[in-house]
Amino acid sequence: MTADVLEDRYGLVVDLVEPVHMGTDTINRRVLTDDGLRLFVKQYPAMADLDEARNAWDMSEYCRAAELPVPRVWPDVDDNLVTIAEGSAWAVVDEAPAG
Repeated sequence: MTADVLEDRYGLVVDLVEPVHMGTDTINRRVLTDDGLRLFVKQYPAMADLDEARNAWDMSEYCRAAELPVPRVWPDVDDNLVTIAEGSAWAVVDEAPAG
């Protein structure tokens, strides 16, 4: 399902999807695309506060625009930072380097 969402909503072709066991309210995955991008994907539950999620990702992009070292949030095909697909909300960001 993750690969389908990333292809349909982001135009990305997935090579590998790995679960990331962290977080309590989202399903998290690490993704490697066919062109070598390393991404972090969050899938939100149906009852998630999507306004809160959108505000958080908007703030992340605001900080990145101010040249703070935060990962890029990928907009979907409709230029949304949080997309709706397969009955869930999704967000895709560049994988942050381990520190």
